[in-house]
Amino acid sequence: MTVKARLASGRFDWLTPEWFLDLVRDVAPIGLDPCTSLDNPTNARRFIVQRDGGCGLRDRWVTHPDEVTFVNPPYGAHLSGNVEPDHKHKGANRASHSGVGFGRGWAKRIASYVDGATIALVPVRTDTKWWREMFGWADCACLWSSSEFGSRISCVDPITGIERRGSNIASTVFFRAGGSVEASRFRAVFGPHGTVIDGGRKPQTLVEILGGGE
Repeated sequence: MTVKARLASGRFDWLTPEWFLDLVRDVAPIGLDPCTSLDNPTNARRFIVQRDGGCGLRDRWVTHPDEVTFVNPPYGAHLSGNVEPDHKHKGANRASHSGVGFGRGWAKRIASYVDGATIALVPVRTDTKWWREMFGWADCACLWSSSEFGSRISCVDPITGIERRGSNIASTVFFRAGGSVEASRFRAVFGPHGTVIDGGRKPQTLVEILGGGE
């Protein structure tokens, strides 16, 4: 996936690091990237190009049983709310953001996909409704804190190809099993790079981690 919305920077085209994509591919081949660009940087078998309006929010998601859908969606306000492909966001104090597309409701769109294995890279936002909804959808999740690659996942500048270091965004890697791609494989690959917890099939886990309450 390429489109990595970071409202604070004014850029919407940050790339997922190749080393992270290698981890995803170690779980299963990427069969679908629903949020990317024409050059298909994840080398997904099928991909959906993001234009104003957010095509990935509209189109049907399809993968083979032995593949995984990988989603690194736009962040910020794009993650929350109901699925609205044509929703326009206004960036705080930034006139240049007055017509930003890509819609909203990406978390809900991801959590509605139950027909195939999925890996989704999103911020750790346990205080939000959208994060809890994704948690309830997932079989498990990796709270990223890799000693090998760093505790923060830095995006790649699409022009220079260089990772932009210094990210202060903590990451959750959500996984939902499907087809022949099982949670045990995700745990084996991502377990060394963070704390892997059970997802919504064991809802008491989140209460235990967060200390209860809403």
